[in-house]
Amino acid sequence: MGVRFIKVGNEDKIQDITLANNSQNKVLRSDFRSSDPIQNRLRKEFAKSKDTLYTGGLRKSLSPQQKRILLPTDTVAQILIAFHDHPTNAYHNKKDIWDDDNLYKKSFNDSITKGHIVFVFTLNEAIARTKKHYGDQFRHGNLPVVDQAKQAFLSRPGVSLLIINAISSMMEIIAGRAIPNKYTLAFIDSVHREDAIGLWMPVIVRLLTRSNLLDPATEARLSKRKTVSETISRFQSDMDMYRDDFHMLLPDFVKKLTY
Repeated sequence: MGVRFIKVGNEDKIQDITLANNSQNKVLRSDFRSSDPIQNRLRKEFAKSKDTLYTGGLRKSLSPQQKRILLPTDTVAQILIAFHDHPTNAYHNKKDIWDDDNLYKKSFNDSITKGHIVFVFTLNEAIARTKKHYGDQFRHGNLPVVDQAKQAFLSRPGVSLLIINAISSMMEIIAGRAIPNKYTLAFIDSVHREDAIGLWMPVIVRLLTRSNLLDPATEARLSKRKTVSETISRFQSDMDMYRDDFHMLLPDFVKKLTY
């Protein structure tokens, strides 16, 4: 039986070789981006965080505590595509993000920050909590009739990605001013992960009051790209009516934005 020895001084290369040669490890598409300069930079930025962990496609053994605060790489990429590109791509082309240079750059733009990843990820977490809240009330028969349409909307496939894109479309309306680079959009440093989730909740509640406008986009599991785009555009125009009110409707959220 032949034996092959490989001498390498670079730890990232060692990880790549190990993953490629160990038949017990399924090689993931994100493995091939793990040594990308953007992923390296993001891992360094997250290394100082106590309530978030991001591995940037680099697989490693994690403690139970680390797993609890982990921001899974594939989930991060998917919700970034939803925020910066299109919910149809986020839902139906999730696996292509790591292979397609265009999709990858839309997820992980050169200017993306750790704060922005936490910003979008906590939005996704807030949506999940909202869905659970409405779902629990519905199952126990405690959901008011006026909220049952919202619960039905929240139960549809891909709706979290649709909501992320819809909120992205209204960020300048909420902020009341131009946002030159959405990849740097974040909460101020003093806002911790749990606090960030709390800041997102009233934004989602505000969106759900107009969820009927987003209903057409949920048809066929977000596969009708043109319908989705047109629906988001109409929703954005509707939200523009509240442009002068958001500082009063969402005061804490607006005050703690930075970009």
